[in-house]
Amino acid sequence: MTAILRGLGSASWIVPLAVHVGYILATFDHFPGQVGGDGEIGRSTRLFFVEWFAIVGVAGLALAAVHVRLPRLSDRMLAVPGKEYWLADAERRRELVERLRGICEVALVMMNVFFLAVYQSIYQANVASPIVRLPDWMLIGAFMALPLACLVCYLLWSLHSLAAIARGGRWAR
Repeated sequence: MTAILRGLGSASWIVPLAVHVGYILATFDHFPGQVGGDGEIGRSTRLFFVEWFAIVGVAGLALAAVHVRLPRLSDRMLAVPGKEYWLADAERRRELVERLRGICEVALVMMNVFFLAVYQSIYQANVASPIVRLPDWMLIGAFMALPLACLVCYLLWSLHSLAAIARGGRWAR
């Protein structure tokens, strides 16, 4: 059962990415020929989408690569609070790697939600009659600021719990 839950956690970032890609494919043909304005200010829709997929793809691949490479990183490459405790034996190192992978998974989910909100904002600004229109306060607050704030809080909580466990505490497992 634990392996199934770990597998779901490891793959959870794919859901918002798939929604993002599906939404882009569904709305691609709604964009005008230029994105961001006319003339020299704007850029072609095709170029915008190539750049957008490159940004989202590189960011996602970078975090996914860290996620995959974590178990094979040398001890020297792992900089965490209580490093001596976490790297003292193989079992603790495995637990540390799983915790760090969890941080990567949360970052991937939040990053994909953030990028989807940014895309929605660009879509609404460039399409005369968008099929979905969200209020700016919702886009900025709920889908941009909140995921970033949650990610920062989760990262700080994770680092604090790593330090607390290394000092002898057993909370936050």
